[in-house]
Amino acid sequence: MKKIIGIIPCDNGLGHITRSIELASYLSKQYKIVFFINKKKIKKVHIPTYIKKVFINKIFIFKKNKYNYNWINKVKKNIYSQKIDFLISDNLPEIIYLNLKCLIIANFFWHEQLKMKKFPLKKLNNTIQKKKIKIFRNIIFKNKEKFEYFGFLGKLKKSIKKEDSILISFGSDDKFNNIINKDLKKIIYDKNRKHKILLDPIYFRKKFINLNVEKANFSKKMYEKTKYAIIKPGFGSIQKCLENGTKLFCYTKYCNVEFNRNANAIKKAKLGIKIDNIYKCYTLIKNNYIMFPNLTNKKIWGGEIKILSQIKKELKTTRK
Repeated sequence: MKKIIGIIPCDNGLGHITRSIELASYLSKQYKIVFFINKKKIKKVHIPTYIKKVFINKIFIFKKNKYNYNWINKVKKNIYSQKIDFLISDNLPEIIYLNLKCLIIANFFWHEQLKMKKFPLKKLNNTIQKKKIKIFRNIIFKNKEKFEYFGFLGKLKKSIKKEDSILISFGSDDKFNNIINKDLKKIIYDKNRKHKILLDPIYFRKKFINLNVEKANFSKKMYEKTKYAIIKPGFGSIQKCLENGTKLFCYTKYCNVEFNRNANAIKKAKLGIKIDNIYKCYTLIKNNYIMFPNLTNKKIWGGEIKILSQIKKELKTTRK
């Protein structure tokens, strides 16, 4: 009988969820998967039918730099009811307080980013150390702290013919910004533009269709054919761009600490460009000024293999 693996991602945006879905699909070859997800998010993502879904209430509360670290008490009955053998969280360290074997995937923690004064950090760290919980952090965020490092999920896909196109996107939870809109119009109405624009739905208007502009649909096919991407650097978007060989520009103006941190890591690893001016970014693309790295380095891929190896090891041991 297959062991049951539970996966519960942070529901702030879609990046943690989409990464967890990809991991769930891979692990489902060897385990039965139970995916815990906020019902309001289910319409924005595709979870394969062979993965069991359990709906839970909103976990992440992001108001005035507050993070509800007591969320675990509201969902633990849902988790225990599934009789899972092992639990994985994406950026939710509070799962360590459950009586379950577990591991955490986290490139950062919200209590670090928000600099929360009342967060029970000492208790968290002591419990992680006592239970010997493994924390996996993407290799581009490597530092001197004691984490397990793993690559992006999947691998660089085989090269296909790219359209001469630019994706411009700001994330699922973004709101309309007038300054960004002005910069976008300068790009859209550039009479010398040769690139097709795949535009964030928030800013797309039907009248743009005749100007070689399409509404971005974020499909698999779209990412496969897109040559350049100017994005707010959420981890899910970064993953999709890199695995499809899309040349990446991380737009950071008006972004919070998470996105700036991601952009800095991408820049440091020489996997893309950090930039805070959309029109300047477009000019660089238009003039073919930017050189991009080779993404065939095997060290930055195959993160799911390392996660699977750790799960197998954990299920064979008895944790105190």
